[in-house]
Amino acid sequence: MIIFEILGAICVLGIPVGAMSWFLVRRMYQSGRISRDADFNTVKSNVRDVKKESKGQTDGDFIQTKWMKFGGGFYGITALTTLILIEIGEGASFVANFPGNVSLENGLIAFIISVLLNQFQNFISAFLWFGYWADEGRSIFVWVGVPYIAYLLGMYAAGKSWDELVDAWEQWLQSLRRDQDN
Repeated sequence: MIIFEILGAICVLGIPVGAMSWFLVRRMYQSGRISRDADFNTVKSNVRDVKKESKGQTDGDFIQTKWMKFGGGFYGITALTTLILIEIGEGASFVANFPGNVSLENGLIAFIISVLLNQFQNFISAFLWFGYWADEGRSIFVWVGVPYIAYLLGMYAAGKSWDELVDAWEQWLQSLRRDQDN
């Protein structure tokens, strides 16, 4: 059922993309790269400016640099989040199923080459994240739409204080109650 797929997409990809969006854009607000009173279009424009500034730079913030290498914006955040989730999953799987000396039976060089090839495959999977998440008969619209909404919510939340977010949430809940009463 589509409802379960949407809930799965929210839990698996939406929440991490929203959190990553909030984290990265919030840091841009804190560093002064984005003005607190900027509207959404200005924020998007500032993200593009940061992408242009960061071309060819290897120093600075590691996560922001990776975000920009994946293209910045929604696509970059979703690709970066996908890469992190793939790496966490594979790292946990490796630790849980640790092969011991079996992994080195073909030699240390073969093991290193195997790890590097795996990293390259993970990078390609992350870069093509829409195909990675929409495999096995899943709906591509769900697996692109959910993270996009989460990205927008994360960007919105990054520019607000906690009190402003709580007030916005309360106003939204009151409007839902009014709609139900009518």
